[in-house]
Amino acid sequence: MNNSRTWFLIGILIAILAAMHQLQKTTQFSYRYGWMLSTLPKPSSNFDFEEVFYEPFQETMEPLEYIQLHFPQCISTTGKIALNTMGSYQLRQQHTWKRYDHSTCFVMKARYNCAHPPQNNGTTPRKASDYELVLNLSNNSATSNNSSPSTSSTAPSQSYCRIGELVEAMGGPGNLNLPHKSELKSDGINNTKPPTKRTILIQGSSFVRQLWESLVCLFSSNITKIMVQEGGPTISLAAFQKRHGKKIQVEELGTRIDNMSRLEHEGCHGPDDNNITKFYDPLAEHVPTRNIYNCNDNIAMVEFDHKVRIHYMFRPEEYEPEAFETVYKEYWGINNATETIDALVYNFGVRREGNFVPPSFQLAAARRQNINAREWLGQLKTIQLRDLGVYFGADNPWITHPPDYHPCMPGIPDDQAHLLLYLLW
Repeated sequence: MNNSRTWFLIGILIAILAAMHQLQKTTQFSYRYGWMLSTLPKPSSNFDFEEVFYEPFQETMEPLEYIQLHFPQCISTTGKIALNTMGSYQLRQQHTWKRYDHSTCFVMKARYNCAHPPQNNGTTPRKASDYELVLNLSNNSATSNNSSPSTSSTAPSQSYCRIGELVEAMGGPGNLNLPHKSELKSDGINNTKPPTKRTILIQGSSFVRQLWESLVCLFSSNITKIMVQEGGPTISLAAFQKRHGKKIQVEELGTRIDNMSRLEHEGCHGPDDNNITKFYDPLAEHVPTRNIYNCNDNIAMVEFDHKVRIHYMFRPEEYEPEAFETVYKEYWGINNATETIDALVYNFGVRREGNFVPPSFQLAAARRQNINAREWLGQLKTIQLRDLGVYFGADNPWITHPPDYHPCMPGIPDDQAHLLLYLLW
């Protein structure tokens, strides 16, 4: 009898260890942030956000003054933002900011979609776009990664910064063009020099590609120019291994697609064939069926409201110097003599200064703002698991072992896009 009980307990222990191993495997590197499911608080369900209408942001306003007036809860009392203790995921309020879906964004890799068919009762399963990141910037006492602002704080809902709502009220990326007072040049009669276009670079892996795509998807109505790539080399880890260290040459760059009407009509969804249905659940609704052959955003640019250009380049360290320079000058049309690079956003692959921007652009980028987004995704995955009990990673039929390490779109990349714009203001 004792032997039977012993073997029974051993069997239970083996099952528990196997389950923990699978959990660690599917959540990828989120585990390194130290969360343990047994100690995580349950998500709060008693948030009661009220609909509030704000005075529209005007170009004559100072961004910080506007935020202080209408969104004081979005001003950090310490000047720092610790996502793991200040951030939480809550149900998204439908009236606050626009969402897209797998069928409405014309530049989004199909592999990132999480489109699910309706359930038997006509409802749809819980999805990433049901939730949004909120910040409790007054939560300065929490120091543990295991503390949850959504449950440990008793602050009223008005004390939480909903950065998506803030970004929407500020008018989106186009208003990043506004100069700070220190940049205004007066001629003595109260006139100021017109602001120049802002130039923002996003460089690194496919995780920040998703951030760039999210900006395109969220603010498509504000796009005044867009450019993606047609052709070019296959850029993947497997493809790089086959190249045996050979860098991408100028003649491999492919061509530009900058016809927005064509992109809106046909779509740019990433695969090098036109069979994009393989990325979608066969029962999902409104699945895209058109795709420009071999269209990709490995090199891309989007302009908002004629004022702000946001460029993306996938793994810039894999380009030889002349090709790297050609991307800046010919693909993006950045004039290093007259334009400045205002901000550089990156996660990895830009370890050396020469990889941030080509040598001839060092002066243009000398006063840029550097934003290292490397830790964002891991932290937001951890917060989702803590607050919602699930990480919303891509889980379409093309993904072999869902959830994928790339998050769903819409989903976490939108929170990263909102966070980026918030930091740039």
